[in-house]
Amino acid sequence: MGSSSLAPTNMGEFLQLVSNGSFVTPRLRARAFPAEM
Repeated sequence: MGSSSLAPTNMGEFLQLVSNGSFVTPRLRARAFPAEM
């Protein structure tokens, strides 16, 4: 899925980061949860 160095190896990790909103940008959030748009 592209060469993003931010991408965590674990999907659960990613979801946790999204929930925490530590480094997640609105664009990444929209890609992870298109239903929110």
